[in-house]
Amino acid sequence: RFYTTKFEFEIEVIVKAAWRGIPIRNVPVRVLYDPDERVSHFRPFRDFTRISILNTWLVLVTLLYIRPRNYFRTFKEKGFKRFFFEDLLHSEDTPLKKSLSVALGVLIGLSPFWGFQTVIVLFLAWVLHLNKLIAFAFSNVSIPPLIPFIVYACLSIGTFVWGQSEAVSSFNWQQFDTYRPYIQQHLAEYVAGSFVLGISAAAVAGILSYLLLNIRSGRNRS
Repeated sequence: RFYTTKFEFEIEVIVKAAWRGIPIRNVPVRVLYDPDERVSHFRPFRDFTRISILNTWLVLVTLLYIRPRNYFRTFKEKGFKRFFFEDLLHSEDTPLKKSLSVALGVLIGLSPFWGFQTVIVLFLAWVLHLNKLIAFAFSNVSIPPLIPFIVYACLSIGTFVWGQSEAVSSFNWQQFDTYRPYIQQHLAEYVAGSFVLGISAAAVAGILSYLLLNIRSGRNRS
């Protein structure tokens, strides 16, 4: 679906074609504007304003939806085993860069920013010049089977930090389908615990991956 009809249409159609995976190529063309016959319908203020708004919208959609969608599709098509061997072990990035990408993914994956974790991890990986695919893959540690244990661990750590025990003592595993209202009741404990757990798990995952990748690279050199 297209929303523009004037000069900015050529931008919209090219960008949306690229979103669909259609190859975009540069083709040199020549245009002749006869001075006696040419008529311009370009209105600088209105057309530049529409083009600027369109560019801003397309960039936001790319960052918030298209890029995360593409990374998710790549990871889903490869599967974890193929991703592990191709993108983690055989990537040309240094062991330090890979391990930092793993740590970033785990940190954001355990953070309390549910619903925004993919956008945050890809943005931070881009800002820090880390491996986006590795960071995205390891940000998916909060998969549904592990969510009860992660929430319980966050609440346990949070109650220790705040010196309260009500959140853990009233935790009911059999009624965990209502965990969202439960988290809202103990939001301070959950947020504090999730940050402590995320930082600790990220440090452990980063150090272990760095050691393992260094050992493997040393074996390959020998």
